[in-house]
Order: sequence, then structure tokens, then C-alpha cells
Amino acid sequence: MKCWATDFSKVGRRAADGWPVREKRSRLLAGEIYIPPAPYDPHAGSVRALLVYPNTYHVGMSNLGFLYLYRLLNERPEIACERAFYEEGLKTQSFETGSGILSFDVILFTLPFEMDALQILRFLKETGIPPLASDRTDKTWPLVVIGGAAPSLNPRFLLPFADAVFAGDVEPVFDQLVSVFADIRREPRRAVVERLEEIPGVATAARVAAGAPIPKPEISTPRGCFNTVATPHTEFARSLLVEIERGCPFRCRFCTVGFERRRLTEMPPAEVEKLVRSAEEHGLRFGMIGSALLSSKLWKTERQVFEESSVDFTFASLRADKLHAGNLRSLSKFQKSLTLAPEVGTMRMMRLINKRMDLAAAREKLAQAKAGGIRKVKLYFIYGFPFETEPDIRGIVDFCADAVKLGLKVRASLNPFIPKPQTPLQWFPMEPLAVLKSKFRYLRNALRAAKVHDVSGYSPREAVQQAFLIHAWESAAPAILAMAYGKGSVSGYRGIGVSGNTKGHRYAGTPILRYSPAEALPWDILQTAVSKSSLEAEAREILEACKTESMILNSPAQGD
Repeated sequence: MKCWATDFSKVGRRAADGWPVREKRSRLLAGEIYIPPAPYDPHAGSVRALLVYPNTYHVGMSNLGFLYLYRLLNERPEIACERAFYEEGLKTQSFETGSGILSFDVILFTLPFEMDALQILRFLKETGIPPLASDRTDKTWPLVVIGGAAPSLNPRFLLPFADAVFAGDVEPVFDQLVSVFADIRREPRRAVVERLEEIPGVATAARVAAGAPIPKPEISTPRGCFNTVATPHTEFARSLLVEIERGCPFRCRFCTVGFERRRLTEMPPAEVEKLVRSAEEHGLRFGMIGSALLSSKLWKTERQVFEESSVDFTFASLRADKLHAGNLRSLSKFQKSLTLAPEVGTMRMMRLINKRMDLAAAREKLAQAKAGGIRKVKLYFIYGFPFETEPDIRGIVDFCADAVKLGLKVRASLNPFIPKPQTPLQWFPMEPLAVLKSKFRYLRNALRAAKVHDVSGYSPREAVQQAFLIHAWESAAPAILAMAYGKGSVSGYRGIGVSGNTKGHRYAGTPILRYSPAEALPWDILQTAVSKSSLEAEAREILEACKTESMILNSPAQGD
């Protein structure tokens, strides 16, 4: 195995689309560079695990969670873990040794995004494994386990297809999971599954049917989440990716990150500094991952790391209101672009979604960024909230237009609102597909007229499908299989869009709730960091604010 070296640039850029399928695996493998010890070592006699990212190599190798789990598994002598991807030329054999998929004892899928669940079903079918767990009752089939961000929100839509689904942070129970996998060859399948059922975070069909709540394990101390394998054929070429923090202190009402954990967990600045020195030694960039990076201890106590290091730093999405002269000086030293997520374009919407940011101050911060050497900015927005008004939609355009007037090259990413489980907005409806399409067209055309450099976004049709998946119960298995095999129609998922407002962008008054708060939800089986009653209280605050607003708007003028 090769170690990371300073001549990374000689490996090449991205995989050419014209590569012959039969050569793709060997060429990609040859381009990988590893931190010693090598992340894969075929331990003699060890249980063989296949870690699958249900998307392309480029996407999977850009995902720190996938790379981190690969490292953790191969640190254990009981497990010999290889990778696989859902990509032509890579999905019918393991990546490291070219072994057949059926030769593995356990197949572990990591699922950050709901839509990739369909790729899991396609992967199973195309490799000869029955997609339904009920068709894999004997020991001849590999054990199938699914974990990741999506099942941590709702494991139940995956239960018909997996022997076990994992929800939560894996670190607190990792030793228990490895202990069960280590005995997988010696025990009957049912005995293995029963042992998994005793572990916090593990959902199985039997455990859910029994009705006992499943606690989601939560990390309390950082273990050191970073990658030990890098490739030029990915989004973060030549980068050591490091999770600076997990969780978020801000609790925006549409976002799961702030509600999944009781506390924000940060890597100590001293540990970050060690990794910075390691990246510097090997000639790598340093990719910082986190949801509230500019609020972390690192910026407050160890800014000299950025000032004195020769490493190029890259950053995940930042909060515009947290920019100031000090961190802008550090940021502009390493890059000429920023990624920010205002999410909405008016202060009214900021208050309703609890995004504690002042838009006027954010505009000033962008002006400071431009003066400090930043040339490009990518802005993320969400449209289609059930309480959104025409001025709110125009506010998105106005914010982007103001950034353009500052002389910044602006890219805008527009994404439909999806009511995420375990958030205060889980009870609110998604707007009908026709409305989402109409709003996207309006925003795209208005932003182009405002000279926004690039306008992109998640497909409204796929967003509706994603919402269907993440809100589904086990009974939706036939519909999910139909979606995976191209036989499903998005028009059949009417349970998601029930707002009824299909004519333009007119605000219809107080929004309705899709569910009654007393109604059982698929993910109620999980014991979560924030209680359902607390989430409901915030949902009621939104309804009351909209009701009061509607009464004021519709009240007769004085003197009439």
C-alpha cells in the first residue's frame, strides 16, 4: 500500500468518462493514496465486511462519514473491510480485491441521503441478493445492515429490506457491533440478529413490532473523525478531511442537525493542530467539516494555527453573521470563495424558522468579505415553506442581487422545503409539486435577470419522492420497490403535499398541519435528544405567529 506523499499532483485529476468499464476499478485503485497504516489489510481468518456507498465512487469518496467508518472497521483485527460503490464497473465486485459480493459475511450500507435508498435496492438485486429481508432467511445470504443520517431520522422505511437498521452515533456502541459481527460465521442468522437487537440504536422488524423504544446513541467525546484514504478523483482532492464539530447550537426549525443531539461536540483545538501539522507534512489541504465552524473554540483560541500554517484550508458552509475582520483575514488567505446558507430572504422567515441571523448584518459581512479579497460566494436557499409569502420569495432574489452589486460572483442553490423528521416542522405539509416547480422557475428566471452567475437546485420531483421515503412506514415497501425499479409515479405520493395552494405564490393564511400532533409518527419508536412535546411547542409557536399575522393583515383599517 502507498503512503501519502507530496507528489499527489502527479496522480492525475478526475477519472475520465471514457475509461473502459473493465479498467475503472484498477485505475481508481492505483490513484489512491493512504495514511499508514493502510486502511485495508486482509486479516487472515477475519470476518469479511463490505462497506457500500450506494452512489458513485466520486460521491462516496467525498463523504467523510463513509471514509471514517472504513477506517474504524479496518482498525479492528476481527474485521477485514472492503468497499463497493453503485457505479458501472464497480458494483458487482469489491473495490480492493475484486471479490464477488456474495463472498462477504456482512454488507454494511451507509446512507446519508434518502434517495440513495433506491440505489441500495438496485445494488442488492443486481448482485443477486433478494432486496426483501423476508426472502433472505437462511445463512447463505450476507447479513444486510443499513446506517447513516437517513435511517437515524426514520429507520422504519428501510426495515423491510435490511436485517438491521442503525440510528444514531456509532462510536458509543461500535465495540458491541464489532463483537456481534466477529461471531457471524459461528451463529445462526436469528441469533446474530437477536444479539444486534440488544444494542442501542439498532432497529429490527421484531424489535419494532415489540414496541419497545430504541435509544439513539449519542457521542459525548470526539474520537477523531478524519479520513485515512484520499484520491484525486473526488470533490476534495488532496485533502485531509476533519470533523471539527458534530451537532449545532442554533436549532433552526427545518434542520435535523440541531435537534439530534443534546450538545455540540467539538474536537479539542490541540488535536486539530496535530492534524494540521500532519496535513502540512504530507502536502495536503485541510478540509474542515462542521455546521457552526465560525462559532467553534478553534477560532477563539487557536487562530494562530491558520495564521502560521502553510496548509491550504477549506471550509464547509459558514454563517454570514459570524464573519468578522479576524476570520475573514484567515479565510481569504486560503480561498477566494465562500459558501454561505442564509436559507431565506426576509427577517419574517428568519423568525419563523428560528434562523437567528440578521440579513442586514449579513449583507454588511459580504461587503467586508469582498473588501477582504473574497471574489465568489455560493448561497443556499430553501423555498416552499407552507407559510411563505410572495415578498419572502422576492427576498431571496433581492439578497442575491445585492451580493452581485457588491461585485461578487454569485452562485445560488435553490432547494424545496422537505418536512424533516425530529424537527418542529415535521408536522407541516410540503407544497404540491406544481407549486414547487412554479416557484423554482420564478426564482431561476429572476436570479438570472439579476446576473447571478449560476442557479442550481434539487429537483422538486425528487424532493417530493425524498419526502415520501423519509415519512414512510414499513407498509410502503411495495411503493419503494416500484420507485427503485422505475415503476413508481411521483403523483402517487399525495400524502406529502396537502397545502392545496396550487395557484402561484399567494399566501393562503395560517398553514395547516399534515399530521395531528397526537398522531403516531414512524420515528416515534426512537428515543431522541429532544422530546416530541418540545417540538410540538415550537410548531404551535409558528402557527400562532402566522395566525396573529393573518389577523393583522386581514383586519379593517382604522376609520373604516
